[in-house]
This record gives sequence, structure tokens and C-alpha cells, in this order.
Amino acid sequence: LARALVKDADLVLLDEPLASVDRAARREILPYLERLVAELELPVLHVTHDLAEAARLADQLVVMVDGRIVAAGDLAEVLTSPHPGLGTGAEAAAVIQARVVRRHHADQLASLAFAGGELLVSDHGHAVGVQARVLVLARDVSLATAPAPASSILNTLAVMVEDLWNDSPSRCMVRLRAGEAVLLAAVTRRSAQSLDVRPG
Repeated sequence: LARALVKDADLVLLDEPLASVDRAARREILPYLERLVAELELPVLHVTHDLAEAARLADQLVVMVDGRIVAAGDLAEVLTSPHPGLGTGAEAAAVIQARVVRRHHADQLASLAFAGGELLVSDHGHAVGVQARVLVLARDVSLATAPAPASSILNTLAVMVEDLWNDSPSRCMVRLRAGEAVLLAAVTRRSAQSLDVRPG
């Protein structure tokens, strides 16, 4: 990487740079890669099989299957689409671009604002005003048609159902919009039916 930058490259190709690195080292290296990608004034093509890594570093996503491109475009849109298969399975997730608006030092939480509302997340030490990217796993999103005050759920957002599709014989994936942000919720088909979940 240093050699490519010294040679004044027009493009940087990172071909699975963290593939042989254990989880602890990966956690240490990712912030450096993140900063490098943000500060470089040239395109970076990052090849990975790790969805969380792509969600953390990418702005645009190209999905390849058997050497052919099956989807390409904005990270948030491609990540939550059923067509390339990313918006399915246990690792299905969405990315929200937000800004740190408050830090709650007493309980080590931070409030992040985005176009669809506000999220309370673990405080990672980012200063107020800093832009942050939040990865929200579909399996961590619950649906409700009324407030549930006696609950451990900290984050409640008003959303519109955009789409839903069967993810397995017992589960469906629901694509939701909160302002400009897109989320996924993995729910049982029985729950979707009992809540009458449908587009609109």
C-alpha cells in the first residue's frame, strides 16, 4: 500500500487485505483503513467477502457471483435489496449515515441523529458533530404497530414498509424506510401476517 501511494497511483486496489488477519487485529487495522480511504483523493477498490467490512468502508458496492456482476450502486440500496441476495439470511443488514449529537458519559451511550430520527448506541468516543456509520442487523429490528413502553428497546423509529419477501420457509425480510434511510427487519412470517405487514 505504501509503495502504491509513493508511486502516485491513479487507483488503489485492496484485494482482501484483512483475509488472513484475526478478529482482534482486524479491529485495530480497520480504523486506519477507514481513515486512509476517507483521506485519499483517489479511488479505492476494496475486494472482500466480509459484509461488515464492506459496510464499514464502502460508498458504492458491486456484488459479484461466479465472476459476474449481479448488482451495483449505492451501498445502502444494494445492501438492502433482495435481488443480489444480500438482503437475506442471518447477516442481512442496513447502513445508516448519522451524526453524533450527544454523548451520555454516565451510561457510555451516544445519540446519533439521521434523517429518519435518532439512535442511541454504544459510545465509541467520537466527538459531537462527527459523522458516523451505523450497521443495523435485520435480526436486531423488531416491528410494532403501537409503542411498547415496558420494554428494553431503546430505539423506536416511525417507518414505512417498502417491500417484503420470503427469506426462508418460516421467516420474511421487511424493507423499511425511515426518512431517507433504509432498514431491514427479519421477522417470522406468522408475525408479518398477524401485524398485517404490507407495502405502504
